[in-house]
Amino acid sequence: MCGRFNITDDPALHALLDVMRIPTAQRDLVFTQYDIRPTQFIDIVLPGERNPSLAKALWWLILKKEGNQYKPDTKWASFNSRYDKFINGKVHQIKPQSFRVIIPASSWYEWQGDKGSKVPYMIKPESGALALGGVAKRWETSDGPIYSASIITLPGHPKLASIHEKSMPLILQEKDYAKWLDSSINNSAFSGLLRPHLPLPLVAGAVKSTAAPQIVQENYIPEDDSV
Repeated sequence: MCGRFNITDDPALHALLDVMRIPTAQRDLVFTQYDIRPTQFIDIVLPGERNPSLAKALWWLILKKEGNQYKPDTKWASFNSRYDKFINGKVHQIKPQSFRVIIPASSWYEWQGDKGSKVPYMIKPESGALALGGVAKRWETSDGPIYSASIITLPGHPKLASIHEKSMPLILQEKDYAKWLDSSINNSAFSGLLRPHLPLPLVAGAVKSTAAPQIVQENYIPEDDSV
């Protein structure tokens, strides 16, 4: 996790953005995207002095400058950031320094099976949208700043082991949003979140196509705890 995900421009997503106080005018940035892959643009929620704001970011944290442009530095596999590197990881100290953001999503994918015949499984909330914990960097250019971002991953959860046992994304609860986006709070304050937990019930199942996903048979995965 997490190498692909979806975002759907629907009432569930806008309800999430309402909770985060994202201005309606900024939501023109959001549009439905299926099968989003690393190095593509994603939506991120940035901290703000009064209210958070929405921006586009490259889904690859570490960039390199080529001429007048910044491009993903593939020397670093940085579309995900491991939980155990989040607090003191060297990659986050590389200038520009990383800061916390929220990544809205509707679902994510994991794959099962042998190489060449793997089946995609989609995992989504039973209702609502996902607020994934992430980190970002702001790169200054002559045309203005650009952002890059990464999703924080946790160890795998037992209830997701039949689909993917190695890791899962950090899913934030509403009570976490303001603190997560508060730049005055040190990363070490979030050590309690950096363990596998399911703060909301999920639905998962195989899909025939990641580009037009429809779960073939839904499996209910109940929430297990709150952090």
